[in-house]
Amino acid sequence: MVSLKIGILGTRGVPPRYGGFETFAAELGTRLVARGHEVSVYCRARGERTWNGATSISRR
Repeated sequence: MVSLKIGILGTRGVPPRYGGFETFAAELGTRLVARGHEVSVYCRARGERTWNGATSISRR
């Protein structure tokens, strides 16, 4: 299997604390990391730099 670099956009951040889309992004990111992919979550909230293997990138 080929490893991919995947970016998830439009979320407030991970870990999910707000609602449905954040939960979806967290679940999707965690499952893709488990399959060997590199996941970056672009978000507005500052928090942990990595969460369950996904890298959190904030604009601040």
